[in-house]
Amino acid sequence: MRNYWRKIIAVFLLVSMLLSNASSVASVIAADGSSASMIVAASRLKPAGRGEASGPDQTPPDEGEPVEEGEPAGEGEPAGEGEPAGEDGPIGEGESVADGELDGEMAVMSINPPGTPTHTYIFKVDGEEVDRQIVKNGEYLIEPKAPAKADHKFTGWYVEDDKIDFSQPISVGDVSQEFEVIARFEKIFYVFFMDGTGADARVLKTKEGTEGASVSTTDVTLPIGSTQAVTGWYLNQDLSGSPVGANYTIGTANQQLWPKIETGNNLYFNSGEGATYIEPQFVAPGAGTQEPTPPPTRPGYTFSHWSETVGGPAYVFGQPISADLTLYAVWTANTSTNYTVVFWKQSIHDNKNAGDAAKTYDYAESVVRTAATGATVSPITADGTKNYTGFHYNAGKSVSVVVKGDGTTILNIYYDRNLLTIDFRKNGQNGAEDGEYTGLYGQTLAQNGYVWPSGYRWTSTATGVNTLTFLDAFIFDTLSAYGSATYINLYAQPLTGSAQIIHYKEALDGTWVVANTITTSGGTFAISNKYTGFTAYEYRADNGTWKLVGTNPPSVSYTNKLEIRHKRNSYTLNFYNYNATWKTETVLFETPLSGFAGYTPPKPGVLPSEYVFQGWYKDNAFSQPFNFGSETMPVNSLIIYAKWAPPILTGTFHVLEDGGGTPKSITLIYNEAINPATMPTVKDHLGNVISQGDDNYIVTVPENHKWIGWSIKVGDEYITWNFNTKVLAAIELYPYYVNNAQFTVTYDAGGGTGTAPIDPKLYADGAYADVMFAFGLIPPPGKVFLGWKSGNNTYQPCDKIKITGNMTLVAQWGNIAQPTNLTYHYNRGVGSPSMAFSYPVNSTVTIKALSGDGLAWTAPANYKFAGWNTMADGSGTLYQPGNSVIVDANGENNLYAMWIPVLTVTSGTKSWTYDGASHTYQQYTLVYGDETINGFEGTTSFTLSGGKNVTITPTGKGLDGVKYFSDNSSNNNTFTVTANGIEQGTHVFGTLTITAMTTKVTVTITENSGTVKYDGTEKTVTGYTVAISNPLYKESDFT
Repeated sequence: MRNYWRKIIAVFLLVSMLLSNASSVASVIAADGSSASMIVAASRLKPAGRGEASGPDQTPPDEGEPVEEGEPAGEGEPAGEGEPAGEDGPIGEGESVADGELDGEMAVMSINPPGTPTHTYIFKVDGEEVDRQIVKNGEYLIEPKAPAKADHKFTGWYVEDDKIDFSQPISVGDVSQEFEVIARFEKIFYVFFMDGTGADARVLKTKEGTEGASVSTTDVTLPIGSTQAVTGWYLNQDLSGSPVGANYTIGTANQQLWPKIETGNNLYFNSGEGATYIEPQFVAPGAGTQEPTPPPTRPGYTFSHWSETVGGPAYVFGQPISADLTLYAVWTANTSTNYTVVFWKQSIHDNKNAGDAAKTYDYAESVVRTAATGATVSPITADGTKNYTGFHYNAGKSVSVVVKGDGTTILNIYYDRNLLTIDFRKNGQNGAEDGEYTGLYGQTLAQNGYVWPSGYRWTSTATGVNTLTFLDAFIFDTLSAYGSATYINLYAQPLTGSAQIIHYKEALDGTWVVANTITTSGGTFAISNKYTGFTAYEYRADNGTWKLVGTNPPSVSYTNKLEIRHKRNSYTLNFYNYNATWKTETVLFETPLSGFAGYTPPKPGVLPSEYVFQGWYKDNAFSQPFNFGSETMPVNSLIIYAKWAPPILTGTFHVLEDGGGTPKSITLIYNEAINPATMPTVKDHLGNVISQGDDNYIVTVPENHKWIGWSIKVGDEYITWNFNTKVLAAIELYPYYVNNAQFTVTYDAGGGTGTAPIDPKLYADGAYADVMFAFGLIPPPGKVFLGWKSGNNTYQPCDKIKITGNMTLVAQWGNIAQPTNLTYHYNRGVGSPSMAFSYPVNSTVTIKALSGDGLAWTAPANYKFAGWNTMADGSGTLYQPGNSVIVDANGENNLYAMWIPVLTVTSGTKSWTYDGASHTYQQYTLVYGDETINGFEGTTSFTLSGGKNVTITPTGKGLDGVKYFSDNSSNNNTFTVTANGIEQGTHVFGTLTITAMTTKVTVTITENSGTVKYDGTEKTVTGYTVAISNPLYKESDFT
């Protein structure tokens, strides 16, 4: 029995420990068999701290108050029947909502430890807090009501300089933080530029700015013809008063500006040949002409002035014009303009019998001279006396030229090749052996169809004084012994001897290749140049050492063999760029020139910026491109010319205003105007021709649209094109027609009530309207105004919206940031009460006690309150009053009271008439929760439902009984209880009493007596004897 009671006590202690520590791992079975009230398991509710309950004397941070059913909810006030809680704003901290009356938009929640990091956002407008929200990592802020401020555009909510994007979740780190969110505004006014002054005038363009700011009026382009202009913008529709000028200063309200439209004229500028182009200038009515700046430039000239006639007096700018006018540039010629003198040598490739017209020439050299622009220059004497060996001056081809101002003038000086003759004669006879060989200086014999007659030894005289062993080309430079520089005689002699003369030519890779071998009889040989493009370089006789030929070719003696090397010559490749030689390269004769094809010269500064490099040419007339891939370095210097020319311009003419469809494309001539006849034909929507052009391309002006003209497009603006303007670059022209429709902006309350704003203005397509305030609207219940929506875009008051037709702006309403709720359930029987309390989302709250603190509940009879559980059956997380938690809006939450049945034992009450015996009454009544056991007298051991054992041990009078009246006392039927795992409540002790007998009892009291001797003093006797007639009584029963 002792061990049995120990087990019961141990279970009791375990339960007490689990409850005090709010653990989540144990379960206890109650005496009535229920396991619901003591199950403690993990759930979505999380306790404060480390699972330790807050002390009962701690003050909770948030004291929620219940809201009684049937009353409206204000700050700490109850919510009325049929009205959602918080309708007039978010439920304040500590407010509550009565069970069954939660707002349909009220957030549900879950509970988190107070250590969970959060961000608190305090929304302020002009320093005043208007909202406060707390979020955890990954949660979203709810956009508060868009604040309204007269003449200001709300631009968003900002934390410092970062704008909050309410569509993105908040990232919260490991530390809780608090942020101040400021509503930003821009004070703004709008200036509306109208397209006319009539009743149907529309807003065409909108500008914005703050008070005192200046907006330009000169850059506002109306859809008018190229000969019309806005001559002023006025504050009044009737154009009264003065125009506002080039800039309008914004005041304290929106302003419409009205245009004055008049027809003007064009001022054209003729700069002259080679000068920069000046575009036409439109002169508005009453306005003065303006001198172009900067003035035009022209190479070789200095600008003087503009004149109404060619070379005439200066025109005075600043005066109005009543018709189109053309001005001519007047120039002063420069006195020192460069021109180039180029010397040419006849090409070695020409036919020896070519006339002047058929002759071609190779570059020899050049020199730069100066003269006045426009002067005629001719060859000077020195130009015709160049000492070019083998060439003679051709005066007939070297003609005078006029000096152009751009420095590109070339004076060409031509030198022709001499015609050379070799006369072969038999020994001692006159007449030709093989006929006469003739060719141009430097040409090879083979080039003219000849072969050196090697069957003879050829000498300078018939007697054979000097021997000419071999000639490869018509080069007589060192053959004076044989004749003149243009004619030699050779005499045939028989071949004798076995000696050799071997000629080598240098290959491009630097090696030496045998070119020719001659058989001789030895002797002395005069070295000379024999090959075109090569120079005698070194020699050796009879296998001796190699020796340089030098500038004076020697005569060399040899016996058996003479070897002569002819070195390959180098010539200059000259790159002539516009008006000067820009680059030179030294290149070996016959070297392929493909390696120089990639060179592109810089563009000379005197050329227009639009000019592009178009390749290298053989001549300065750019008639024959230079083919680097096939050309090799000739036997002379070479000059090639860079061609710079205007780009090939493309004109693209669209058939739709937005650039869609298939456009017409043509090639335009640089610095020429576009011919209007080449444009697509323009028709109205009925097919009537508005502008005749190319019928293969048709522009159709839509119905209710007005044709303005062909235009260039800059951004969203169209600028009409003047077809007298010369084209300097590729151009795209768009058909420009404007919608005549008048569009309006309408405001829709979007579910709200009240009066929507009204915009009285008319708008043109593409204009901008100002977005109005929603002051007259009343939001739907539980909603706040967020802005106006059109399509997928949301606009704030004082913002602007682009007009694309009749526009409707619908008010957008957002939910008020609602609190979250924590509902307490009494959890005892069907229809048991519950109470909901509301809190700001993610705020820290304190779990309430059962009684007080907003709840007024007491434990049911025979039960003890064990805490709050997130599940009604006790399978969730257990919390104790005073625990702190964070509530969010991520899931439902209910707290259910947990009840532990309590064992109450009552002992019986009984009375006996005194009979001298001792009486006891051991009858007990047990109440355990809902279970009651009325025990039989003498029964002290009980078994409750669920197998829980209870043992009662009588004590005091409950054990000893009562016998005498003196044993009587209240609640003296005492006992003790031993139970396994049962919470014990009050022990109610019964009362055992003895009552007096009803028959008469006689009590006789006899004083004691005695005999003493008298001695004169008073004597006494003490004591008495009691006699009771009923032996059941004793003396102590009486007083």
